[in-house]
Amino acid sequence: MNPLEGKTKVEIEQLLQDYIATVNNPRYKGNMNVINSKFPEFQGMDVQLLQDYIATYNNPDYSGNYAVINSKFPEFFAGVKKKRPTTRRYGFFFGRWFFGLVRHS
Repeated sequence: MNPLEGKTKVEIEQLLQDYIATVNNPRYKGNMNVINSKFPEFQGMDVQLLQDYIATYNNPDYSGNYAVINSKFPEFFAGVKKKRPTTRRYGFFFGRWFFGLVRHS
């Protein structure tokens, strides 16, 4: 099971950005025990996968482009919570009756 299962894509992206910012913060001096303790969401995650993500982010070829980097790590996004479709109504009311269209997106 993916420890991030049930989170939305946006939540996972933000979590990864926060993780990278913490890893690259000189205050923590690269102490992965302290850093990982701040991210219980990653508990049970493959440690090598996290290290590869960090190395890819820090690779100047990717210039910190999260869209490209995240596309190389689909494992983080397995089991992403699907966004519920929204319903929009277009039309008008005549008394208590609604005349119009219902659109799902």
